[in-house]
Amino acid sequence: MGMVRACLVGAAVTFAMIALPVVHWITFWFAPFIGGYFAGSRTQAAGGRVFLVGLGIAILLLVPVTGVVTVASLLFLDLPVSWILILGGVLSLYVAALGSLGAVVGGSSARRHASP
Repeated sequence: MGMVRACLVGAAVTFAMIALPVVHWITFWFAPFIGGYFAGSRTQAAGGRVFLVGLGIAILLLVPVTGVVTVASLLFLDLPVSWILILGGVLSLYVAALGSLGAVVGGSSARRHASP
């Protein structure tokens, strides 16, 4: 249950950084890393668990990310549905990769500062 809770925290941090209206153009690029850092430090992630953290964050954000791409397409781009799904999938892979990288750093930091 701790892994699910940590992924929820990581996804919430990532989504909050993306959803802020003015700064999201800058924080979007680093938000999955920071969310993964929080989740990795909560679980002291190591080894294969870091990939589970990144995957968990990406799965939790798959629908919101695809929804944002859909709304942006309807308002500005008029993309076909197949392109919306592909773009949503690519952005989810981006979130998973940076979330995993953040979990590596966060887990390493948490284990280093843990009491022996």
